[in-house]
Amino acid sequence: MSENFKSVSDAVVFCEKWPRDLPLQAVVVPPSAETQELTDNEDADDNILTTFPKPRCYVSGRVEIHHKISDFDAYEGKKSGMGKKLKYQQMETDRAVIWKAVNAGYLHDAEKEVKTPDMTVLRDCLQNWSPRDVFEKFFDEEIITHIVTETNRYGLDTLGDNFSVDEEEMKTFLALLLFSGHYDLPEEDMYWQFTDDVYVPLVYNSMSKRRFRQLKRCFHLANNEELDKHDRFAKLRPFLNLLKKKYLQFGVWPNDLAVGELLVTCPGLNPDKLGMQNTDVEFGYKTFVLVNSSGYIFNFALYDGATEQEDCPVEDNDLGCAGGAVAELLKPVELFNGKCVFFDDYFTSHPLLCYLKTIGVKATGLLSILRSRKLPLLPIEEFAHLRRGQFCQLLDPINGVVAVRYKYDRVYTFMSTEFGFDPLIETEKDGKVFSLPNVFHEYSRKRYKVNYIAESVSKKI
Repeated sequence: MSENFKSVSDAVVFCEKWPRDLPLQAVVVPPSAETQELTDNEDADDNILTTFPKPRCYVSGRVEIHHKISDFDAYEGKKSGMGKKLKYQQMETDRAVIWKAVNAGYLHDAEKEVKTPDMTVLRDCLQNWSPRDVFEKFFDEEIITHIVTETNRYGLDTLGDNFSVDEEEMKTFLALLLFSGHYDLPEEDMYWQFTDDVYVPLVYNSMSKRRFRQLKRCFHLANNEELDKHDRFAKLRPFLNLLKKKYLQFGVWPNDLAVGELLVTCPGLNPDKLGMQNTDVEFGYKTFVLVNSSGYIFNFALYDGATEQEDCPVEDNDLGCAGGAVAELLKPVELFNGKCVFFDDYFTSHPLLCYLKTIGVKATGLLSILRSRKLPLLPIEEFAHLRRGQFCQLLDPINGVVAVRYKYDRVYTFMSTEFGFDPLIETEKDGKVFSLPNVFHEYSRKRYKVNYIAESVSKKI
């Protein structure tokens, strides 16, 4: 649940009226693409590599306050003018769904379960590759040629006929950019200084500072004459589409996939960055990712605001922004039969699970408090007073969706089209033995890689 404000002062007033014991998360939302002028000029000093975020009172877009509310809080919110914000969630939870109390384990036929693909051939092909060979499988000649073509096009328009760059020089330039992300210095000029504490012969002998600055000025990834003015990432879109193909070149082999969100940080000032508190990275580009249990990213999508997705199925227009992101990430996945997707409470909803089942994808996700408040289960407030290990379950027999509420360190509510609470998994904590529902065990075991990827990617690059 989120509230949108035009200014920080309005958001502060809302936060001051909010109960102190309920968590809030402030997010800086970039301005709409229509209000941004597509330009290649930047106000930041290229020589300064260490940037500091602006004070919270200065933001380039709107401010959103994210929160989770219970039944009582939702009622209070309607009186304070938040009724319109609850329209989508009420529409979603008021769907004509018939829930029945039933004992359920696996919700699919075990005989039709798809076996794990044989990875022997791919493993034999990759095990002798060097790190450079692996990198060049993604940044191959097609991508390098694309970068050189667009950089030369912009360089000729900006600097005239005196500018030209070839593939080998572009590889050197990209290598220096990657090296500077690994070997940090406060200022760019220091890589070419002869002082003992900052002198880097590798950089100095590879390219002159003047040439590096010239390539950096003309570096381009798209044709300015073909930009989509409604796309915030129009200058990156051709490159991102090529990169997605490289991630998918080996195919989507695992049966268990996970969808998550992370912040990718990058130095510099840009209105498309989002600010999120209580995270490892405060400012960055919000990205949705599709990963497997080993942490390999198959597909990704940069969040560019509340833009309509033309390819989103019309009959499932109630998936929402998060559900549409899941549908978008799964488009390249072939052979849906046997695939199972895991995601957190930001994505999980009954319409999304029903839609994924129609395309042959089994799904399991943690359900948020707001989306689970209409389920005919024991209320969370009462469930929280039960002892650890208690659970209850409902089944939607028409759509094959199961809802499980479980008390662990707190109350969890899951929705799944594959797992129920059976078979129970025995576990021990604090010297006590109790049972874990199968859906809780599978979710905890197969989705943790998204958090690992978030920690790895959400670093300075």
